Amino acid sequence: YQRRVRGREQSTMEPQSFWRTGVAALTSLDYLLICSPHLCYWLASLWFALLSRVPGTQARYALQPGGWYDGSKQGFSGWIVFVTVAAQHVVAICLQLVNAVYEAGQAEGMDAHTPLPSVAECAWQLGAGMLVMDFWLYWVHRLMHVNRFMYRHVHSWHHRIHAPYAFSAQFNHPVEGLILDTLSGILVLVLVRPHPVMAAALFSLANVKVVDDHCGMELWWDPLQRISSNNARFHDFHHMPKGARFNFSQPFFALWDRIGGTYHEPPPCVHKDHRATS
Repeated sequence: YQRRVRGREQSTMEPQSFWRTGVAALTSLDYLLICSPHLCYWLASLWFALLSRVPGTQARYALQPGGWYDGSKQGFSGWIVFVTVAAQHVVAICLQLVNAVYEAGQAEGMDAHTPLPSVAECAWQLGAGMLVMDFWLYWVHRLMHVNRFMYRHVHSWHHRIHAPYAFSAQFNHPVEGLILDTLSGILVLVLVRPHPVMAAALFSLANVKVVDDHCGMELWWDPLQRISSNNARFHDFHHMPKGARFNFSQPFFALWDRIGGTYHEPPPCVHKDHRATS
């Protein structure tokens, strides 16, 4: 309530005072909700990077022989991937902070301190948000493969990583990052209008899931790889030359691949042949 009152008072303030007051209106919870999806991405990536270094892990779980250690399967060095993804996250955080300060100054949107809705409402917001993200990402991703110009100049960045690994999950051309990641989030906020805490939870889960899908390992004990056929094995096949026309769904379910006729079960030999020869 106090934030909304301050926002109405700011309408007659000078721009400098408006932004200063907007920054003052943000709380530690606001900053946590903005940063949590990004923190989840990097912590999940670090976990899989450390796991892949454990002796015997690559031999037991790697989806492709050599995994991400095989330089012949990567079109960009690890440092380029790391710096590019980090820069995109920094830009995203800055834009989110600017938007949060503006909304705090205008007293628009929903205060993060508003009590959470009922359990049923929270579940609906989470489920609806997943469906919206899956719908948008499937069709735009598929378009980027169908349209030669978009693939050659935009989406090919991501596919030059032939053996995916965790940190490469969001290694994209900046245009693709805007169209896929940013716009999908905006669509969720506009169409579903989730509570800020639920929005942060959804985007955090999406980031962890996309990292898991790109980890390059088939882990029988990983719950995210068990609850959906859209998992690391499913997406790893998409990064192979013979799988580029299939398995466009991300990040949650394979529903739209099944509806669109592009679902393809990855051949068992993708993993089992390597395990047999390790």
